[in-house]
Amino acid sequence: NVNGVHDIYFVFKGEKDLFNFDWWQFVQK
Repeated sequence: NVNGVHDIYFVFKGEKDLFNFDWWQFVQK
């Protein structure tokens, strides 16, 4: 199911971006 893999990819990418954003905020403090 291509749609299922596509959704998993976006969820993974979203979590990675969120982690990077949190790390950036931590560095700024």
